[in-house]
Amino acid sequence: QALQGKMLSDPKLMQDIQSLAQDPEIRSLMTDPALMQAIMSGDLNALGTNSNAQKLLDNPKMQKIINKLHSSQ
Repeated sequence: QALQGKMLSDPKLMQDIQSLAQDPEIRSLMTDPALMQAIMSGDLNALGTNSNAQKLLDNPKMQKIINKLHSSQ
């Protein structure tokens, strides 16, 4: 919840997150039902073994968001 609050209170970060929806690579990765289930359930073990999860984390736009979240803590 704290993370969600940080994201919602930063307009630039919200803009970056919204731009992910336009990224073709991200859109493709999000069609993986196993990845989506792992994300929605917070299953870190499933995320750790899902190759698309790693591709998602390696995406430059996702890296930018992750770095912003870490720097705001």
